[in-house]
Amino acid sequence: MKFTANLFVFCMLFCATHLQAQKVANYYSGKPGTATYQGYSFWAKAGKPTQIMYNYGKDRAEMKPTYAGKASYKNQRGFKMVFPNQKVFYVIPAGDNLKIVNTALNNTEIFKWEYEGPVEGRGTYCEVCTQDEKEAMQLLKAAYLK
Repeated sequence: MKFTANLFVFCMLFCATHLQAQKVANYYSGKPGTATYQGYSFWAKAGKPTQIMYNYGKDRAEMKPTYAGKASYKNQRGFKMVFPNQKVFYVIPAGDNLKIVNTALNNTEIFKWEYEGPVEGRGTYCEVCTQDEKEAMQLLKAAYLK
């Protein structure tokens, strides 16, 4: 009986810490399918950042910036990410949107939450995607800004 109770406690702790689902908050600017498109996917698991993906252009070329911790830019609270070419970008919440600052070019762009799922009954439901702007921002604040 004692072994069964210990096994139950172990399983509950294991499940609570290791089997939590990954979630992703997707943000974009520009028009999908064109050269103006840019998209970021911020992945998190168990309240911690796990991966950032950046896609751009008509064919959605891909890069993987690295999360570089919480940071401030011009007195605005956010976090830093560093691209493979060592360029530093700041990500700053702005309502339900994100301001992403390219410090090398002193350029700021606004990114909106991106819906991933069926449109007019076509497509596949995205289980790991945040389902609206509020959930996406909650994910970012809990994992990337905590």
